[in-house]
Amino acid sequence: MSVWSRSTKPSASVRTATENSPLIAVEVISPANTAETVERKLAKYLENGAGEVWVAYPKTRRIWRYQGRQAQAVIERDIFTSLLLPGFEMDLAAIFH
Repeated sequence: MSVWSRSTKPSASVRTATENSPLIAVEVISPANTAETVERKLAKYLENGAGEVWVAYPKTRRIWRYQGRQAQAVIERDIFTSLLLPGFEMDLAAIFH
């Protein structure tokens, strides 16, 4: 999933998973994901201008939010918010239930 601002959204013909990064990129981790693959995608999103990357781990009921070199873990009992989406709130207990 990704969130694009109107001014930076590229046309569908030039968009790839990590080129022309969205404002917010969301990766949901599955058993098939390797740590190397996730780290590579995370680095690409941030290098290409993503404002935030959210990496969700359903098994541990945790989301890591990356903003540049900063990382923050948000756990199941918390409300997830983003400075890039004013007013947005996501109840992780409801998501991971």
